[in-house]
Amino acid sequence: FIHTTAMTGIITPKFTKRLFLFVLIFAPLAFGTRASWSLFVCSSAVFSALILYLVQAGRGHATLYKVPGILPLILLAIYMCFQMIPLPSFLLEFLSPETYSLYKSTVGMSYPLDALSISINKKATLNELCRLLTCIGFYILTIWFFSESEFMKKTVKRVIFLAGAIAVFAILQYFLSDSRIYWFRVVPKN
Repeated sequence: FIHTTAMTGIITPKFTKRLFLFVLIFAPLAFGTRASWSLFVCSSAVFSALILYLVQAGRGHATLYKVPGILPLILLAIYMCFQMIPLPSFLLEFLSPETYSLYKSTVGMSYPLDALSISINKKATLNELCRLLTCIGFYILTIWFFSESEFMKKTVKRVIFLAGAIAVFAILQYFLSDSRIYWFRVVPKN
């Protein structure tokens, strides 16, 4: 009983909204989640907030609204998953002749081409799928949370303040730094 009560206190709409705001503020400060650690933090926060919101909706404490444009996003995620599935070589040759010829001229010289995926770099495809699913989850949360006009107004004010602070900080850093972001991270050449 004590454990259940403690968990109910944590799973509040306020906490879920704070997770959403955390992602909104953390992502630009973490260099746009280009590093894997920052993407992991944002993804974890987004999926935690999504699950908590769904739990709240299941208990009748939150409302699920129809999310516009979700079908094409889900189809894109399914297409990305399909690219990682090993296919018979004849099917891969039919669907993606260029990928098949690349496999044939490299791996096919040493090994038989039995089951191959459309994606040549499955790890990169999986990373981008994770990034896409995080963005889809954040989009869904945005639709659900911004249905409350008061929360939307507060969030817009916070984002404006954050953008202004980052802009002032960037100007200061331009004049005071030796090509480092936040005075400790070297700026990449690209």
